[in-house]
Amino acid sequence: MLLHLSIAVGVLLAAPLLSQTLDPVVHNGEVTWWSLNETPADVNAALGAPSQVTDFDGYLSWQHRLPGVDHESDVSSQMVFRRSTGRLISVTRTYESDRDVSALFPPAESSLHAFPDAKHATFRALVRRLPGSRILIASGLASGPGQFSAQLVLLREEELTHFFPWIAESLSAIKPGAGVTLPIPTPPW
Repeated sequence: MLLHLSIAVGVLLAAPLLSQTLDPVVHNGEVTWWSLNETPADVNAALGAPSQVTDFDGYLSWQHRLPGVDHESDVSSQMVFRRSTGRLISVTRTYESDRDVSALFPPAESSLHAFPDAKHATFRALVRRLPGSRILIASGLASGPGQFSAQLVLLREEELTHFFPWIAESLSAIKPGAGVTLPIPTPPW
């Protein structure tokens, strides 16, 4: 009985930390989520041990399948660390279905990027620069009106050219804080 009580208390104490870090929140116009200054120990404390670890191209990817969160059979979050320094460079949150992300991407602070280009877009992403040289990306925007995506990526801006070179190229033309947006198209695509 005491063991069950200890487990229940542990889950209740961890729940605020998990909910605070699992999904981004907008408070007074600012996005609160990961700072990307977290250590592997911080991530482990917040999300637990990763379900899978992948070593690729100088990076370590921790994938988490979080029970009771979205789709238990697939990865709910992925944390990418630079192997040489242990520095957290990216957080990806994947949802089971598309979500409205418009609160995270106000038009005056966001831009739309299309791959391979605006005329022949096969993939679209909303991008917002955040304090601390971080970039928030809603990738794979759903077709149709509104801003819906099943995946959010938080990335250090210095890593953008490695992971999203097509966004880095078009974003380089937009100065930080300029409030310049690319038009968000409406159907037909």
